[in-house]
Amino acid sequence: MPSTQDDTYCKACKKKFNNAATFKNHLNSAKHIANEKKFKSKPQQPKQQVKQTPIQELEDLLQSSDLWSLFRALILCIEIDDIVRGRPIYSTLLNHKNYLDMTLRSSNSL
Repeated sequence: MPSTQDDTYCKACKKKFNNAATFKNHLNSAKHIANEKKFKSKPQQPKQQVKQTPIQELEDLLQSSDLWSLFRALILCIEIDDIVRGRPIYSTLLNHKNYLDMTLRSSNSL
């Protein structure tokens, strides 16, 4: 990776020059000008966000009032419980789905 203090490196062309004179000549070249236009038109990659811990994510989800966020919070709680207990996450989700299905069936039969 080039040094930020290196003044003979062209970011647009990704090329290092041996001295200031060759770098200056390069800046006037058609190839550099075309590369610089492409470089400036590319959206710069946003800084990578720091990944939240599951607990932080859960706290954020619980602040929301929409149903989908609360559902995601519930699923996250189940996943955290699985991780703590050392169970595969998918098996617990399947067990909860089966439990909900049975509960709904029994409440409909009453």
